[in-house]
Amino acid sequence: MDTNKKPLKLILNRNIDKKYALRYFFKIGSPMAGATVMFRRKVFDGGLRYDCNLKIGEDNHLLCKVTNVWDSVHVPEVLYLYRKHNTNSSKKIDYSNNDTSHLRMLLNEYSLPELVPELEWTAEEKYFDNLCRAHSIISLYLYRRLARNEAVEQLEIVADLINHKNTKQ
Repeated sequence: MDTNKKPLKLILNRNIDKKYALRYFFKIGSPMAGATVMFRRKVFDGGLRYDCNLKIGEDNHLLCKVTNVWDSVHVPEVLYLYRKHNTNSSKKIDYSNNDTSHLRMLLNEYSLPELVPELEWTAEEKYFDNLCRAHSIISLYLYRRLARNEAVEQLEIVADLINHKNTKQ
């Protein structure tokens, strides 16, 4: 809601199958609005916590880890209104540096087969092509999420793989 109590937009959460959760986070972002999420205590019994080192995306990082292990259930009705005004705490965050640490962490924490599961990772003869495809797909998703530097890094990996293969031939 804006300062005049008029709705700005409606964000609908959705159920997400845990086998697609990681992919959804990379491709689109969080399927849940952070303040509308409830967890069972068991979720945190294993030590799962917010990563306090992240300045942006700590909620998405935690949600990604939770939805990879636990099933989510969505209540399909509006239960929460968020009012935007000039003194919101989110207004105090400097987004100009486009901090993508949470996306980098996911890249480091998960393997390529986990990040891009639709490729045939068991087919050895396709392994090189799958590496190139996976890094290209990840690059596209990062680019769409405005993580331009990370997207370029993924394409540089593809170029290095191809150059290395060509020098061996």
